[in-house]
Amino acid sequence: MKLHQIKDEEVKPEPMKLGSDTIDLFIYAYLNDEDFAHIREEIRAKDKTLDSENLSYRIINHWHKEGIISDLRPAGKGWRKYSLIDRLWIEVIVELRKLGYPLERIKKVKEGLEWLQLDYSYSMTLLEAYFVITLYFREPSYLLIFSDDTVGLAILDEYDLSGELRAVDSFININLNRLAQRVSPYKDLEAIFKPTLRLSPEEMQIMLFVRTGNFETITVTRKNGKIDFIEATEMLSADARLTEILKEQDYQNIEVKTANRKVVCVKRTIKKKV
Repeated sequence: MKLHQIKDEEVKPEPMKLGSDTIDLFIYAYLNDEDFAHIREEIRAKDKTLDSENLSYRIINHWHKEGIISDLRPAGKGWRKYSLIDRLWIEVIVELRKLGYPLERIKKVKEGLEWLQLDYSYSMTLLEAYFVITLYFREPSYLLIFSDDTVGLAILDEYDLSGELRAVDSFININLNRLAQRVSPYKDLEAIFKPTLRLSPEEMQIMLFVRTGNFETITVTRKNGKIDFIEATEMLSADARLTEILKEQDYQNIEVKTANRKVVCVKRTIKKKV
């Protein structure tokens, strides 16, 4: 695993190496695989208002002016709408302000998170990926902020196994699970501390299929002792456009049932080589 860290340098350094690449491979799959596109769309949708008694519009306006929150409103007018990651970042700001962090240092933290990009079409994608791990796996996850305002993201295993952290005098550790609970529509996101069991990237992908998809069946094919294919069958809306369905997956089998010249059922089987 890697503790993703960025320093204030002109050239982006390599993340610190901590051993297994399971989390990194999962994060790459989440950010690039079309099977998870609906999750990315839900998390990135800027359709949420800022519902907090502790944050006045005066404070939000001030943070916008200071550059620690982006204002994407046309001509700066209208109701502000936020994605779940926007909301999560605002909660990070709230925590840092409680700790006495000045706005100029918070801006450096923001720049560090924005530099940790794995998908340049969207901002703070690594923070987003760890939010997904928190959301769907309830894995204990942390945002680490060091004395020079560099940042890191880690699950508990990465945190515990990091020899680099033992060499650091002090740092701030922000519990992402608790911040995610404040902004998430789900009721219980309390971190689950469990006996160490390391899932492979293939096993994590199966778990994400189970927890996020509308699948009737999921079949796993093994080859030489390893997971080779995942086959999943789901029921789609009868109103779904077949032309759009055909574009969504590289390998799929589609069954269409009609009655009275109308589509009443669409069943799709996805086959994915792992």
